[in-house]
Amino acid sequence: MKFSFFLIFYLLIVGYYPSFGLQSKWEAPGPGLRVVLDPGHGGRDSATKVDSFYEKDVVLNIAHEVKAQLQARGHQVIMTRETDVFIPLTERAKVKGDIFISLHANTVPERIGPSVRSMIKGIEIFTEGNMPDAILIDKSKKLAGCLWNSLNDVEGMNVRGNVKQKSLAVLRYNSTPAVLIELGYLTNKEDLGFLTNLYCYKDIAAAICNALDEYRKPD
Repeated sequence: MKFSFFLIFYLLIVGYYPSFGLQSKWEAPGPGLRVVLDPGHGGRDSATKVDSFYEKDVVLNIAHEVKAQLQARGHQVIMTRETDVFIPLTERAKVKGDIFISLHANTVPERIGPSVRSMIKGIEIFTEGNMPDAILIDKSKKLAGCLWNSLNDVEGMNVRGNVKQKSLAVLRYNSTPAVLIELGYLTNKEDLGFLTNLYCYKDIAAAICNALDEYRKPD
């Protein structure tokens, strides 16, 4: 009888005060964003290759984990490609959403020399300074800043320099806040190990999710 009384009392409290109950740490604050997630390259565009690893495959694998975690937090995710297919840059930029994130992996040309080539590492984040209007540019910078802060906290990786501007078609022709992330250098052993480790995908995905939580906060 006592157990039943306390069970009923608990249920009444939880029902009257929803915050009293257990809440998932993945719960999104209100309706989620429509996130366009763009795994770079694909199909005949293999981009870079180091050992047996192609950039197009690495970023697609990571994108699937990012998609899963974003959806778990209440966001809607639209992938520009789900498989190994070629999609033109202008077509990718036309995909509608609230924000656009393009995922890539970097390399250093062989002409640089093996010693220097192997030392260059880290994540790089880019925005485009020539977008349709100033509001898009400002919001893209805010998104990039949130991603910079969050990805810089990922153990085993570091962000290389500040957020950079670069003329990139996939950003320039976008009508939503848009950033491009180079997730690391395949030519660096540490970065390559991180970007090809399934367990590390979760850390990258969680960092991107945390960045979007920060981005959604009012200015």
